[in-house]
Amino acid sequence: MDSKRINWIDWAKTTAITMVVFGHIPEARGSFLINYICSFHIPFFFFLSGYLFKVRNNHREEFNKLKTSLIIPYFIYNIIFYPYWFIKQYIENGGISSFYDFALKPLLGTICLQIETSYTTPLNGITWFLAVLFIIKITLIIFYKNEKRIIIIAMAIILINILNYNYHFARSLTTVGLLESSPFYILGYLTKKHEFLTRNHKHNLITGLSLICISTIIHLSKAYIQETTCIILITFYSLSICAIFGMCYLCKSINNISSQIVINISIGTLMIMGIHWMFIGTINKILEHYYNLTGGIVYSWYNALILAIIIEACIYPFIIFAIKRKPILLGK
Repeated sequence: MDSKRINWIDWAKTTAITMVVFGHIPEARGSFLINYICSFHIPFFFFLSGYLFKVRNNHREEFNKLKTSLIIPYFIYNIIFYPYWFIKQYIENGGISSFYDFALKPLLGTICLQIETSYTTPLNGITWFLAVLFIIKITLIIFYKNEKRIIIIAMAIILINILNYNYHFARSLTTVGLLESSPFYILGYLTKKHEFLTRNHKHNLITGLSLICISTIIHLSKAYIQETTCIILITFYSLSICAIFGMCYLCKSINNISSQIVINISIGTLMIMGIHWMFIGTINKILEHYYNLTGGIVYSWYNALILAIIIEACIYPFIIFAIKRKPILLGK
């Protein structure tokens, strides 16, 4: 095992990516578990990314790293996704409507960072997270020496997100993702900078469970609170922060348990993020055809959890291949 790796971070990244896959599987949105997990799983992933962010003084080196870790993988996973997208569109539309719709619109959508307009269409929509990571990392590279400006940027983004409630002006995956997720990236960066989670103590499990309980109570209380813009966003940020730190402390409580599978999944989170939609979509179509479902398939939470683990198991051999032969697929 690489001595430079942080074991609890590997557990946290593996947990976060499993939550992301689980959250993208179609389920009845009334269930507590799916609603609870979907309320913080993406912020959790961005928090961990920010926690791992390191700034070097050489800006050329920083850009080269961004090119390898984000820009190239972004285009690779859109290229890989295109055949699946084409076949799906072909089946759903009963043929090719036009060259523009089937070739140029997804190409322009990829170039425009998955932003949807009348002239563009998102291709591999989930790669919005790579675009947002690129934007926020560039911002931190520029302002990392001035913590006050970083905090002001985070607060400004939160304010804009409040103004954008119900998607008044920002509606695309990338713009909404930037507004909702980037403050958590900055929170992760500042948490690592001030070594908050690096302090070891004997009560990680109790602290983690307590914070998870608090976030659960916040989530349950939403059903009894009058929904206004401020209340909804206050509960969103307070729930997410409690749940994120709760998950981190729970992962720290098992820091002494090592698993090569967990390490490999942690290394391969970018690949899982990049291609899991294809697996979900393909499995859904097969099951819908087999059971003759016309309204789309909906899973129970436990079936969705099993399916998420199966999908990660299917992607796992590709992760091992990438580790050994094609590290660029992992942003390395």
